[in-house]
Amino acid sequence: MACKKIISSNLYVKEDSSNYYISTSNAIHNVHDALYRDLLNDKKELCTFLKNFINYDVSCNEISKYNTSFITNEYESRYTDVIYKLKNKPIYILIEHQSYIDNSISYRIFDYYSLILRDTIDKENINKKDYKFPLVIPIVFYTGAKNWKLKPNIKEKQYNFGSEIGKLDIEYYFINTNQYSTDELLKMKSYVSYVMAIDKCTSTEKLLNIINKLSIILDNNEHKKYTKRIIKYILNAQFDKDTTEMLLNKFNERNDVTMKYVWDYIKEDQERIAKELLAKGTMNGKREGKLEGELECKSKFVKNMLKNGETIEKIRLYTGATKKEIEKIRNELAVC
Repeated sequence: MACKKIISSNLYVKEDSSNYYISTSNAIHNVHDALYRDLLNDKKELCTFLKNFINYDVSCNEISKYNTSFITNEYESRYTDVIYKLKNKPIYILIEHQSYIDNSISYRIFDYYSLILRDTIDKENINKKDYKFPLVIPIVFYTGAKNWKLKPNIKEKQYNFGSEIGKLDIEYYFINTNQYSTDELLKMKSYVSYVMAIDKCTSTEKLLNIINKLSIILDNNEHKKYTKRIIKYILNAQFDKDTTEMLLNKFNERNDVTMKYVWDYIKEDQERIAKELLAKGTMNGKREGKLEGELECKSKFVKNMLKNGETIEKIRLYTGATKKEIEKIRNELAVC
């Protein structure tokens, strides 16, 4: 579920040769990534996240946000999502969110680890015998659809010549959405896990099921801000920009934005499109063998939805076609 949006400027430390300086930049980021980042920038959500996924129990008053993101020349378009510091302790929690597989992640973790040390080390006391370097706890948080079999240790990516000498034995936590069922995620009672559950939906039926369950959890929840963000997230994946804005305006007019309302609207939209497409495609499908007829009908569904300007994500959810199949049909239509 991905829609690119322009989000606000971010403060970051940029590398230019060996010098670091503060700068600001406007960048295009994924609304999917922005939602996760904003949730993890909420201390209460962060504490719940740590408890749920790495079994680390810390209270909100024990941590503070470390408001620096690092960008190097190699990673101009990426930045560390979240850094927290334990109060009165030189311990830093780094969370790097990934929505796709990136096999350079070990190097990036090492790079960010080094930058945090460089930024936080006590240079006046570093030469003292009992001085201890700050501790960095890295977490890679992966929410992509493909299963990522990652060994979360930097030394796994280093050249091996039969000796452990020289290897960087820096382990990091690896949280993979695919390792959890939707029911497990919904039981965790956090907005991060709710968005993870939504991301696991591969069909409209599954999405509606999640929305229905979330309506019970969220519609009486006092934290309306995040409920609205999740609703907007679902709509961005399901509808085009104009339709999304129209629906959001309708929801705002009602002053009672609920997951149930979203559920009803998507279900009505699904039934409307299904009736329209069935009327156009089923008759031709019945003239062929059953399997061929189903394939032809599916293809016609995709073609008609493309012609109607529907998003690939919505077509995938409504028809069960893969992204590759949809793109192939779209290319065929462009040639005609």
